[in-house]
Amino acid sequence: MKPFQTIFLRVSILLLALFLSACSTLNQFQTAPKELPLDIKKLDSWTVRGKVLIKTETENLSGYFYWQKQQDSVQFSLNTFIGTNILTLTTKNNLSTLEVDGKVYKDRSASRLIRRTTGIQLPLEKLELWIRGQLAGKEKSIIKNGNQIKQFDYTGTEQKWQVKYSKFQQQKIYTLPMLINLTTKGTKLKLSVSNWEFD
Repeated sequence: MKPFQTIFLRVSILLLALFLSACSTLNQFQTAPKELPLDIKKLDSWTVRGKVLIKTETENLSGYFYWQKQQDSVQFSLNTFIGTNILTLTTKNNLSTLEVDGKVYKDRSASRLIRRTTGIQLPLEKLELWIRGQLAGKEKSIIKNGNQIKQFDYTGTEQKWQVKYSKFQQQKIYTLPMLINLTTKGTKLKLSVSNWEFD
């Protein structure tokens, strides 16, 4: 694999952090709106789309991300601006499948799959909360503006992450992050959310 492809692959898979169903009743003419839980931590079905910028010590890369959670299943994909798929990670029935560079990798643990594929340890379980502006419970140096989190630090087994929120927007009954910066040694990720959907 060429050096550029290797860097792009490794950094892109970092997003699976960024980054790693609903019931609706139909009547004769329309679908009844789903009642959303007041506590956003209980929200188990959602879709978020947006742009991502990845900066390393040697490369600047950008593209689109798509992240959908349907109760116990998750799909995350990363694409170039011209629509070429870079990678797709799906988790269903406790099995995670990563499709990248024409190859397929599987593991019972999404975190272990990423670690085994890239050598990087990511707080995947925390990211589902962070993308919604919520804390998992082990974050440090938390700064808030009212009820909204501005930034915090998180130290995993091998890496320390700093997460900063610079923009929130009302989406249905929730106030959700629209601009998030995640930083670890040698890598910066910027997620610019274009829209949220609730199934």
